[in-house]
Amino acid sequence: MRSRVLALVALTTTMIGVGCAVQIPTHLEGGSAYPYGPRAFTIHPLSRIGGSTDETFSTVWVCVEFVDIDQQTARATGTLFARISAPGHPELEQSFDLNNLAMNNDLWDRPTRMYQLRFKIDPPLASEPRPSVGVEVRWSPVNGGQVVERGVVRAPHTSAHTSP
Repeated sequence: MRSRVLALVALTTTMIGVGCAVQIPTHLEGGSAYPYGPRAFTIHPLSRIGGSTDETFSTVWVCVEFVDIDQQTARATGTLFARISAPGHPELEQSFDLNNLAMNNDLWDRPTRMYQLRFKIDPPLASEPRPSVGVEVRWSPVNGGQVVERGVVRAPHTSAHTSP
């Protein structure tokens, strides 16, 4: 009887231990020590240009989306450096330290699951039909390296034109 109990205890211990070992990734990417850290980012199409209600300045929102190995959105660490160039205005650039938890939280937009970087352009962009702004974003993960993404942010169509 005693040998059956010991065998049952040994079997139970073996079964409980299955899959509980700590898994250490063989390589670290995206500044993360876990497998679902960010691996890449994009300047998302939700990036946009808007004006103030009193039309004294324009705001450019650059939406940056990080994705993990499964292409699911993820938060990031490291540094983001963004530069925008609007026609007739000097280039604006800013660095964002995502290792600073308060800054990381302020930039993170929960509904869209993206970082939203805001730039104020004063005086406002010209009232051309559809102004556009060139954007360059560089991400430097904490484990070194650098990834660069470039794009253009355009103002939404403002025409009330309807198709026939």
